[in-house]
Amino acid sequence: GVLIQKEKIKIENANLQSLETKEESATKAVKYGVLTSNQVWILQKEILSVQQKIAEDISKLEYLVNEFFSD
Repeated sequence: GVLIQKEKIKIENANLQSLETKEESATKAVKYGVLTSNQVWILQKEILSVQQKIAEDISKLEYLVNEFFSD
């Protein structure tokens, strides 16, 4: 379980980094009138969702580690 949680966190962090890069590009595109700010907002919403998943998985990982060492 610990290894699975660690791998999920690793994948979600990669996803988060990708979304943040897309958000930066989208923000620049809005500045130059290529995209609407709504598209940036959608990316920001996705970023918050991934950040929440990472926080939840870190919490689960901490629980699993504590359970492993308490036995």
